Amino acid sequence: MTELRIEYLHEEIERLTRGLESLNLELASLLHVNIVCTECGSDDVLLSASVRWDVETQEYNVANIYDGEHECGTCGHLCDIPRVPI
Repeated sequence: MTELRIEYLHEEIERLTRGLESLNLELASLLHVNIVCTECGSDDVLLSASVRWDVETQEYNVANIYDGEHECGTCGHLCDIPRVPI
């Protein structure tokens, strides 16, 4: 009897976990954020990235966005980029 209860509880935990994962994905798709300077609050933040030329589309495609400090285009401050909900 105890083994059946434990098995049932494991199954229920797995079901609830799947439900939470699905809910988290839905919530993440609803949230919009803005990237702002930690010094002045401006959203004119420059990110460092590398691009790759695509011969077929005749356009550059972003290949990588580098982590680390980024420069504010308004005040010139080097800052991390917090994401602020909007």
